[in-house]
Amino acid sequence: MLADIDSFRIYREETSAFVHVGSVHRDSLSEYVDRIYLPVANPNTTNFRYKISVVDTCGNESVLSTHHRTIFLQAKQGVGGVVNLNWVPYEGATVSFYRILLDSTGTGAFVAIDSVPGSNTVYTDLTPPTTTPNMQYLLESIWTTTCSPTRGIVTTRSNIKNVGANATVLRNHDLLNRDIQLFPNPASETINILYPSGFKKYQLQVFDALGQLVYNEELNDDGATNGSVTKQLDVSTFRKGVYIVNIQTEQGKSFKRLIVQ
Repeated sequence: MLADIDSFRIYREETSAFVHVGSVHRDSLSEYVDRIYLPVANPNTTNFRYKISVVDTCGNESVLSTHHRTIFLQAKQGVGGVVNLNWVPYEGATVSFYRILLDSTGTGAFVAIDSVPGSNTVYTDLTPPTTTPNMQYLLESIWTTTCSPTRGIVTTRSNIKNVGANATVLRNHDLLNRDIQLFPNPASETINILYPSGFKKYQLQVFDALGQLVYNEELNDDGATNGSVTKQLDVSTFRKGVYIVNIQTEQGKSFKRLIVQ
């Protein structure tokens, strides 16, 4: 009975084993965003399989459900200006067809331009826009079945893939993630956060292992030397444990693991 359910546990596949990454109370919205467990899930670089279980009020846990796997979309320009899409297909529900959506303005206004059978994993846009460099593609699966959770689910969507000028944004995000450094790590008193200069805005956030925000500050790149800035942060009042350091710019986020001991 529903009254006997305490919570739902979410599991993610890691090296052929499913590990517990989070929980959702039965009174909460039936939704979980995978953004804390390390390595941090990034839908633009990979995809994962997920399972869930049910925990009752006595602490007993059910067997794990069957898995669902997210869609991982890739896109690149080909000979003659065409755009070639390919993707890792959705798993967990039968896909009737995939809908191809295009944002030709870079503003997030996606429009369906075509569809392909659910057995397809490739598509070529033969007539992409030639007047704008800011194209973004999105794949939407249409299932043959539906369910009725606290949020109506009739489809699932892939990551957004940029082609053209927006690809520069992704390259800048990769550079941001690569160039941010924390030292010393582990730390007990202070840490130095080294981050690259050149972005318009920076927001520093630190989350504990439960996903609680414990520090928040807006940064800048004043005093940049050799293209980088160092921010010193006092962690002496933090409890011992694992933390996630997030630096967000106008072109994305970067997550780093910090250990306080």
